[in-house]
Amino acid sequence: MKEFLSLNDEKLNSWKITWVFIILAYVFSVSLRFIYIGVVDKIKAFYWHGQLMINNPDGYSFAEGARDIIAGFHQKGDLSRIHAPISKLTAFLSQFLHIPMDTLILYIPGFLGSLVVIPLVLIGRAIGSSF
Repeated sequence: MKEFLSLNDEKLNSWKITWVFIILAYVFSVSLRFIYIGVVDKIKAFYWHGQLMINNPDGYSFAEGARDIIAGFHQKGDLSRIHAPISKLTAFLSQFLHIPMDTLILYIPGFLGSLVVIPLVLIGRAIGSSF
């Protein structure tokens, strides 16, 4: 047991351990991004049309692009993000899987934004240790 818990460089630089660190960091990041849901889900002021309101500007920005993609047009010069992959993903999920747009714009930024841990762990591995 003592050998398993020892933190030597050879063990920490294995790819299995790196993937474990990536998964743990991702789960931790997602849980922190959504901690407010458990805090505000009982407060009526945080709801709009029966859906918990989104709390970040990313969701609003990409939701505008998804709305314009679904509508099939946008005004020239309105800075709508219709060409952004996240807007396209949101529009696809909303149209074809019939997931409400309000739900998507609440959760997608948290799941996709937390992917930043992957390069962070890999950079840590490249400079010496994943840990």
